[in-house]
Amino acid sequence: MILEFIFEFIVVWLLSYPGAFIRWAIFGFKKGKFRDYFLSDSYINMFVFSVFILFVVLCYRFLI
Repeated sequence: MILEFIFEFIVVWLLSYPGAFIRWAIFGFKKGKFRDYFLSDSYINMFVFSVFILFVVLCYRFLI
């Protein structure tokens, strides 16, 4: 149980920052601050970053 908590904390911490940056860069660097996007919801940030990584991998696989 404690290992699951530590793993989830590390994954959320590693994926939230890049996901928030992608959301901020695409949707609203003029509307709001990076901090607002980062604090909004960590799971949305993780999802955005995961989709971005999937997109990069698929593009690399099929276009190169």
